[in-house]
Amino acid sequence: MDPINIKTRAQMAEMVMRLEQAGASRHVPLVRAAMAGALRFAFVSPGDILPLRLLDMEQDRRPFAVILADDGAVSTGSDGFPQARRLLRWAASILIHAAGGEPWHYEAVARATVLARRFLLMETNTAHQTAWHTLRMAVALRTPGSLIEVRPGDVHPRLTVPAGETVQ
Repeated sequence: MDPINIKTRAQMAEMVMRLEQAGASRHVPLVRAAMAGALRFAFVSPGDILPLRLLDMEQDRRPFAVILADDGAVSTGSDGFPQARRLLRWAASILIHAAGGEPWHYEAVARATVLARRFLLMETNTAHQTAWHTLRMAVALRTPGSLIEVRPGDVHPRLTVPAGETVQ
């Protein structure tokens, strides 16, 4: 599947508005950084292929973040991403994100992307966290990276409402 191209500031502003309206504002800092021209980014869903031209830093020198979206309704783990190994080798910095996303996480992703220039983010769930980590160690052991995970004993995603909280 070809990527959906959102290139203009107006398109990005509309994306920010829609994310905020949907209560999914965690990605907004990344979009705002792209709006400012500081970086570019792409989301890759399970089964999708990112065109290799997008990884060519000679064609577009702006820092680039690739987000492997493996924490949606259907999480596949690394097996669902045909380019996982290639992207791990391409990346200059890696983050495995196995927790609920917060806007400050994506502010950090934007900053890390600008610094590293080739950033790979694997958004995953608790069930696939170990498999992603194992693949990362096998393919990109020397590449700097981090992990954001839930507290011991907790899981992501949590499909129940915590005691004392109300869902509207």
